[in-house]
Amino acid sequence: MIRQRHIFPDAGAACRALADDFAALARRRVATCGRFAVALSGGTTPVAFYRLLSQDYRDRIPWEAVWVFFGDERFVPPDHPDSNYRLVRETLLDRVPVPEANVHPMPTVGLDPESAARRYEALLLARFAGPPVLDWVLLGVGEDGHTASLFPGFELPPEAWAAAVFDAPKPPPRRLTLTYRTFRGAARVAFLVTGPAKAAIVSEIFTRPDRALPAQRIRPQERLDWYLDAMAARYLSLE
Repeated sequence: MIRQRHIFPDAGAACRALADDFAALARRRVATCGRFAVALSGGTTPVAFYRLLSQDYRDRIPWEAVWVFFGDERFVPPDHPDSNYRLVRETLLDRVPVPEANVHPMPTVGLDPESAARRYEALLLARFAGPPVLDWVLLGVGEDGHTASLFPGFELPPEAWAAAVFDAPKPPPRRLTLTYRTFRGAARVAFLVTGPAKAAIVSEIFTRPDRALPAQRIRPQERLDWYLDAMAARYLSLE
């Protein structure tokens, strides 16, 4: 696995570089495999990236062949303000021609979290006709080192592809998440991290591998790229 970090003067430059790489990889994967399977994330950090894709990059990506999954989800209805699906739909999916059949939100209505996780796992296995192999995953990192809804000190079933989280340390406590196993099977993972609040944890992730934080445990098959703005990377320059 190749691991690289890319540092940019500001968040806008980081998002644009990420969009350039996303578009180029999408075209290559569709040309060789006929599809580009991605898992997207929620939160405030990727909003600018999604808007960029839906505007400047709308005509540069073969959206008809993009499969959209989600790295995690808050266990709320899909129209709830906390829903990752709602955020991605409003900032990206409603603005680009991705076929509805290619969009796979995590189920959060009419099921308990465990049943919802099993349903999403079954969907992944059916869609890929076997173990899921995502082409590209977008992740962020919390100030405690969590990523997706994988939190420090939480262990999930090692054989699971998707799992329920019942007592997350940040609200809402009930969530669904893809697992380390699923992220390990992905071809590429990109972390997008911006702002001064993330500087300390970014430094710890790169200098303290002994911590085994969730973000440090993401090891895809081909590449792991970190897209950082100068504020998030400000302590790395001291190393």
